[in-house]
Amino acid sequence: SEFVDDLQYMDEQLTQVLNSTGLYTPPIVPYPESITFVKQQSFLAGFFTEKRSLTVMEVRHLFQNALSNALGKALLTGFMQVVQAPKLKDYLVRGQKMANEYYDTFTDILRNEDIAIPSTLDGEVTASTESPFSDKLIMSHASLLIPIGFDNFGRALTMVRRRDLTATLAKMMVAVSAYAEDGVNLSIEMGWLEQPPLALDRKELQK
Repeated sequence: SEFVDDLQYMDEQLTQVLNSTGLYTPPIVPYPESITFVKQQSFLAGFFTEKRSLTVMEVRHLFQNALSNALGKALLTGFMQVVQAPKLKDYLVRGQKMANEYYDTFTDILRNEDIAIPSTLDGEVTASTESPFSDKLIMSHASLLIPIGFDNFGRALTMVRRRDLTATLAKMMVAVSAYAEDGVNLSIEMGWLEQPPLALDRKELQK
């Protein structure tokens, strides 16, 4: 709990610094002047009829997913420059392309609504080709991006109400799931995947 408190404090400090330097440009939606209620099922539409404007919660999650994919792309780009194992490099290239595609998808949706988008972080990646980590540790870091992505997609799915957005997120989750499985297979092949403790096999013990 102390770490969580420290992280929250650091996040607030960083946000203040970004605000003071003009580097923080979150999406802004006018404050509503009154309460309105949904009266038509078309509120959920998004494929064949005219799409309504995004809700503030949809804007928030689309922006967050675009930002996390921008970060993931930059991180994988740096890793691609320094890894030694060819199969791992191919795996990272694939992940980088996915992150780039998803960043474009989320930002295109926001752009079409004339809403601010997060900038890419490609310029933050240096030209270094000397690895600070082992390939095994890099694989571990890359693998951690997947549950973070799943968490972001899952949170967004609980808040979006337009069917086209739901379908887009669901499609991404299927693709990321396949990518995650390939990562596990690669870790097993390279001898990097440590087996976590298993629950007792009661049937085996009974024998």
